Amino acid sequence: MKRLFILLFFATVLGSCSEKDCCVLPPVLSEFHGEWDLVRLTNGFSQLDQTGEAIGFTEKIIINAENKTFTRMINDSSEVSSVTNGIEGGREALILTDEQMYHWYWFEQIDGKTHLLLYQKCPIGAVLADGSTYYYSKR
Repeated sequence: MKRLFILLFFATVLGSCSEKDCCVLPPVLSEFHGEWDLVRLTNGFSQLDQTGEAIGFTEKIIINAENKTFTRMINDSSEVSSVTNGIEGGREALILTDEQMYHWYWFEQIDGKTHLLLYQKCPIGAVLADGSTYYYSKR
């Protein structure tokens, strides 16, 4: 009788959960989803930091986790690629599948705000040494 009660309890709990309420996992790229503005650039070799107008251009990236797209807007031009995340060169990477390129990535807290850091874009299968690091702040 006790086993029957436990079995009925779990069947009720699991059966009462609708797909929209609890069973849908967030998109793989959900932590990246949104618009990100370039706020700082660190040159790889010299480690020279540039911010604001010293960067010399404006850049925004839009990562859509649902459509799995990565849009880079530099000044007045834009490029779009399919994106996924995975491992390249032994590190976590955003992989731009249409371009066959990747960015190593990590997140940092700077002044209480989360920043997405992307290492300079590199061809899949290659490893870039002394590349620049791009700091993006979420809008």
